[in-house]
Amino acid sequence: MRKLYGQLTAVCGIILLSGLSAVAQPLVEEDSMPPRIIRNHFRHESLIISDNDNYVLQLRDGYYTNGLMLRFSHAATAKPGGNRLAKAVHSYELGQHIFNPVRFDSLNIATQDRPFAGYLYGRFSRQLFYKHNAYLQLSGSLGVVGPASGAKQVQRWYHSAIGIYDVQGWSNQVKNEFHVQGSVQYVRSFWQKAQQQRRYDIATVTEANLGNAFVNAQAGLLLRAGLMEAYQNSAHFNGRVSRKGADAPVHHKEFYYFVQPTLQWQGYNASLQGGMLRSNKGPKTVAIEPWVWQVQTGFKLAQNRWTLGMHYVYRSKQAVGQQRSEKFLSIQIAYRTGGY
Repeated sequence: MRKLYGQLTAVCGIILLSGLSAVAQPLVEEDSMPPRIIRNHFRHESLIISDNDNYVLQLRDGYYTNGLMLRFSHAATAKPGGNRLAKAVHSYELGQHIFNPVRFDSLNIATQDRPFAGYLYGRFSRQLFYKHNAYLQLSGSLGVVGPASGAKQVQRWYHSAIGIYDVQGWSNQVKNEFHVQGSVQYVRSFWQKAQQQRRYDIATVTEANLGNAFVNAQAGLLLRAGLMEAYQNSAHFNGRVSRKGADAPVHHKEFYYFVQPTLQWQGYNASLQGGMLRSNKGPKTVAIEPWVWQVQTGFKLAQNRWTLGMHYVYRSKQAVGQQRSEKFLSIQIAYRTGGY
């Protein structure tokens, strides 16, 4: 474990240093550059997120093994909030998460270090951007854990389509339960003044989730280095949509590296413990680890209509008896429409 943490620290350090060295070069005077066509005035954004543990070439399935999320966002009318509120964005998301034990090829419950589970949900989020580099997201979601999530059918179809092994053991997945969730996330920069030319940023990130699927709270730091916008216009916070030119991104592109270490407290996890409100939760459930350590690192590139993001995620063991930690890659592609 110490060796893994050391490797992660070294990788994060190299990424930050390379980003800082790149952005430490003196800025070229704008008058000496040819004019650029900037197309940053868009009202809508469609985003697809694909998470998979095999994207990091592990050649194995396990734990959070696949996720697919579709999100549509649009710039909303900001409610009166004094002079502090800069922008509001509304997002609608549909997603599915698939979870497997380490022995996905076994029907024997004794060899499974966590249950098979799927989570299907729909979510609405209101994102509020404040002028002093602060961001607040309020979300509500409806979902289901269990066979109604369709995780078994999706995973077995996908494996068949690409010609790899069939996954056994889905007969042991947790039972159905419908869920209602609420969450809040708050991000605040150490630098309150919004600077469009800032080449680095450090922020605190706090989040809480409450419902009958997941109960948890987490806190961490977000470190970024590169060319980035103020929070209300940044791709990192879904802010590159706007209703008027004054609220649109300033730069013709964003490109930065980031590292985000997080410590999470778990109170309940239905994908591991089964439905909170059920007595019969399924043939296999496990106790959760109360504290989970996670590190994300990667980059974001946004230009004109497009955004590309790649996030490598390391997560410590979530369940008591879990045989190993988790590693997966998240690929994010967004396309903006509704130009004005």
